[in-house]
Amino acid sequence: MEDREGHKTFLIHDGSGEFVYQNYKGLEITDIRITPLSPDMNAYAERFVGSVRRECLDWFIIFSYNQLDSILKEYINNYYNTLRPYQGIMQDIPKGYTPQTGSSRILTIPVLSGLWYHYYR
Repeated sequence: MEDREGHKTFLIHDGSGEFVYQNYKGLEITDIRITPLSPDMNAYAERFVGSVRRECLDWFIIFSYNQLDSILKEYINNYYNTLRPYQGIMQDIPKGYTPQTGSSRILTIPVLSGLWYHYYR
C-alpha cells in the first residue's frame, strides 16, 4: 500500500490457531501475542473493533478490498476521530469541538453515503 510506506505494522493477538501459524515476517508484520486468559491486555483494540463493526461494517456488503479500504478510511478519518462524541471524555470529540454561532440555519453533511449525518450551523 502506497500510504503505508515507512510505517511499522503490529498485530496484537491471542494464541488462537488462525493467528499462530501465519508467516508475519514475510508480510513485514510484527506479531505480539498477549498472555493467555488476560482479556484486559487488548481491551482498547476490542473496543475499537467492536465500534467499527457496529457503527460501520454491519451496514455494508463488502465486495472488494478497495471498497473496504475506502469505507474504513472515511469512517476513521471523517467520523470516528472528528465528529463522533465519546462518553469517556465527557461527550467531547477527540479532535476538539468549537461551538458554532451565527446563522440559525442547520445544515447536514452525509457520512458514509448517508449512514450517519453530521449537523452543523
